[in-house]
Amino acid sequence: MTKSNCREVLRCIDTFVDGELEPSEMLAMQEHVEGCEECSERVRFQRSMRASVRNVVQSARVSDLMRARVAHALAEQRVLAVRESEPVEAPAQVTSEPPRMLSWRVVGPLAAAAVLSLVLGSLANKTQVPQASSSPVGSASLMTLDAFLEEVVDQHAHPLPPETTNPSEVARFDQFVGVPVRPLTFNRFQGTLLGARMVPIRQSRAAMLQYVLTNGHRVSVYVYNPRAVRMVASPRMQERKNDNGPMYVGLMHGYSVAVTDRRGIGYALASDLDEQEILAVDLPQ
Repeated sequence: MTKSNCREVLRCIDTFVDGELEPSEMLAMQEHVEGCEECSERVRFQRSMRASVRNVVQSARVSDLMRARVAHALAEQRVLAVRESEPVEAPAQVTSEPPRMLSWRVVGPLAAAAVLSLVLGSLANKTQVPQASSSPVGSASLMTLDAFLEEVVDQHAHPLPPETTNPSEVARFDQFVGVPVRPLTFNRFQGTLLGARMVPIRQSRAAMLQYVLTNGHRVSVYVYNPRAVRMVASPRMQERKNDNGPMYVGLMHGYSVAVTDRRGIGYALASDLDEQEILAVDLPQ
């Protein structure tokens, strides 16, 4: 490109913004953009849009369900690529030609699939939750109750976007938590599900269900596998007994917190409700 004009800028704007033009073309394009207000505005818009998309992608956490779908799709692509690379059967011939290398069309998907499979495998090994039949002692994550509640309160105060807002879909988290995950039914307080998502708890996982009550207060309920997360008691928590068994309550950074175990299912709550109100939250039996 010896002389840039608005039409050439419009045609090559994506390549120019990505910095993939030849040096001489980049220089000519840059000179035109600096002298043309309309083209300069187009370039600023493209760069701003790319920055916004990059920030959203970097801040978003890919759900475990999406990771599984990507891994499955890459596995299918890998099988398809191998099949396409297989030669058509023909009579055997003696040839002196050296073996041909696979084309980039085949090598590219295979390499990408291999790298992503290694990454996903590494993440799965780090966050794997033991199933009901696994040994809870050998693979459980040991942590203090205070450390556990620190994470609970932090996620309640700064919640990530939900993965679903449909109460009927929270049961799909069972396979990731290792215990049944069910929506709450409120008796004393009427509540609406704001959203639900998976959250990390040290070496394990929990399902986070966020509710807003009719009185305006927000409650976060965490469902976790107590066999996978063993906790050391804390003097900051007080035991309170009710009809459904003991519940440990306390305050953490200005929020009321509570922890209990209902028939092998762990529940943790964080809210700006007071102690008596958080004890009245109806958990699944």
